[in-house]
Amino acid sequence: MSAAGIAGARVVVTGSTRGLGRAIANRLSSTGARVVVNGTDAARCRRVADELSAVAVPGSVADPEVAQALVDACVDEFGGIDAVVNNAGMTRDAMLTRMTTADFDGVVDVHLKGAWLVSQAAVKAMKAADSGGSIVNVVSGTGLFGNPGQSNYAAAKAGVLGLTRSLSLELARFNIAVNAVSPTVRTEMTDALVRRLTEDDAGLSTLFGEPEEVATLFEFLCTPANRSITAQVFSFNGRDLAVWSHPRIEAAFEGEWDQKRLMAVLGDDAVRQMPNPDKLGVLLQG
Repeated sequence: MSAAGIAGARVVVTGSTRGLGRAIANRLSSTGARVVVNGTDAARCRRVADELSAVAVPGSVADPEVAQALVDACVDEFGGIDAVVNNAGMTRDAMLTRMTTADFDGVVDVHLKGAWLVSQAAVKAMKAADSGGSIVNVVSGTGLFGNPGQSNYAAAKAGVLGLTRSLSLELARFNIAVNAVSPTVRTEMTDALVRRLTEDDAGLSTLFGEPEEVATLFEFLCTPANRSITAQVFSFNGRDLAVWSHPRIEAAFEGEWDQKRLMAVLGDDAVRQMPNPDKLGVLLQG
């Protein structure tokens, strides 16, 4: 494997039969990485694998057996695993009072539980080989800002952000980098969002990149030479790259507290006017 590039790297990309995941798998394969692809449509998964000279492991990453099979296939076929891209996802949008428990569980299971399961299996293999590794989690501005009608998706992506930061601390001593990318990208999954947010201003559509443009950042973060970059959250649309800060305190107050003082402090206009992201904030960050 090249010390400077991705060529020869062994990578699992979940949810890689269409959209962004497909573009990531294609980018990695075209630059010399050896890739395991995944999707719930078995026929499509095998077709993509044939096109990319990759290995196909169909199924839902929410299934522990599928998550383990992805890593096992990478180790068995390529002799190890160097990186994972946790991209698999789905949406079942509904307002809170109309959302079913199946809607909630289905989305959280794929995004959050799936990322945890695949990461766990991959890290066991990476630690056994003492070879280090990279985990790149796909997150969303919805997990940072929220979005009406997507409480399940927002909770899942916020969970993946927490997972990213926790694993980055846990795995740093094993030379395993863990980062997250919030892609502002035009795919089947985001098409409805793009249409809704550009109804009043068609020019905003330029903020959404194409999957092939965004995939370059995933190649960079999966490259073994770049493992010193860890615990970071990026947003990217193929042109505009941002590095996000970790949560920080906006204001702090000391003293004895009662209802009157709480109202004096929290009811103050300065507190009420603190940053509170709106629809545009969600748009800008995916």
